[in-house]
Amino acid sequence: MIFLYHLWYTLCGGDYIVNLEELFYQIIKFGIVGVANTAICTVFYFVFNKKLHFPKELSIILAYIIAFGNSFFWNKIWTFSDTAAMDIIQLIFFLAVFLVSLLIKLGLFRLLYHIFSFKAEFKFYKFHVEWAFLISMAVYTAVFFVGSRLFVFT
Repeated sequence: MIFLYHLWYTLCGGDYIVNLEELFYQIIKFGIVGVANTAICTVFYFVFNKKLHFPKELSIILAYIIAFGNSFFWNKIWTFSDTAAMDIIQLIFFLAVFLVSLLIKLGLFRLLYHIFSFKAEFKFYKFHVEWAFLISMAVYTAVFFVGSRLFVFT
């Protein structure tokens, strides 16, 4: 319980009384940027792969790099209203938060998939991989938001 109290204190920027409206709008904006990045990544993947005939793996990497840059830019200036100059250290922290969030997502996905698959076989009904993906995606988004707010855009 004390951990949650201190996490809340940190999320609130060192003040136990936080502007909940501002926090709510940051969460909404973060989600909008995430949805836009998914669309951008998808469009660039198809452009690189289908129109320019790049290999699939290279297309994915290039599309992710573009979406990552877009995510950093819009979260910095719009979601978190960070007016400081662009900083390579901040970009590195953003990358670190992203990678930690992604590793948590992948680990949780594997865990949920195996747990639910085992229970599904045991109870004679099939667990769909989509549930493991959706649950792990929700946790990833929350971890990425909290990490971005705590460690990147302070």
